[in-house]
Amino acid sequence: MAANVEFDSFSLQRDEIVTTEIVDLQAPDRTLNIGKRGRDDFSVFTSEYFDSKSIQVSGYLVTTTESGLRGLVDDFKQAMSRTQKDLDITRNDGVTRRYTGTSASIEVLQENIETTRARFTVGFRLPDPFGEDTTSQSGSFITSTAITNTEITISGTYPARPTIRLDLLSGSLGSLFLENTTLSGRLSIFHSVPAGGDLTINANTFAVTSSGNQVDYTGVFPLFRTYQEGINNLQTSISGSGFNALMTVDYTNKYL
Repeated sequence: MAANVEFDSFSLQRDEIVTTEIVDLQAPDRTLNIGKRGRDDFSVFTSEYFDSKSIQVSGYLVTTTESGLRGLVDDFKQAMSRTQKDLDITRNDGVTRRYTGTSASIEVLQENIETTRARFTVGFRLPDPFGEDTTSQSGSFITSTAITNTEITISGTYPARPTIRLDLLSGSLGSLFLENTTLSGRLSIFHSVPAGGDLTINANTFAVTSSGNQVDYTGVFPLFRTYQEGINNLQTSISGSGFNALMTVDYTNKYL
């Protein structure tokens, strides 16, 4: 059982709100693309991807007066109606998993004989089906050579999508190539960056910016595989003149 549940910082585990059941440990929903073979009794699996996830939280609203319960129900429904907010579930060991979602259903049931207590059930729908740590991981290194290899080991059970930032401390940059050589895919960026400039690669939003402006790119954004699958080798290839750059990698561990 969870020690605490919060939706947009509204606690669902306190004196007047007692959560008794959380259904959240299941894996995200999965969509399978299966095509029928022509003139045959068999079908062919073509692809799959994770879809969304549902989390259900149930418990009781408890007060000392009937009017107090009425006010609590109003506050509860208003708070649960917020859209795309953080849903934090903290277990008894202190570990918190964060989801982002919106309630698809809010049920409050009051028995006739119960004037100061009502049972609630809230069903959350999460377009981003993965849980995350509440804090990100970060590492940085200085590079002044054309090719740099950096080993990165991540936790989690789903590949992280990092934000990689290059701050050019001196010299100039004409192009940057990023690749996780332990996985397929390479990102190529042909963009001139002067000393004091920067490049930011966001693998979560699939965007590349320089000083806040969009930059064109080709290829595939690098992902980080999970620790169960081994170490990631991030290779950066830079072309430029007398450059000295600070590379920073930020990511948040994700979980099925």
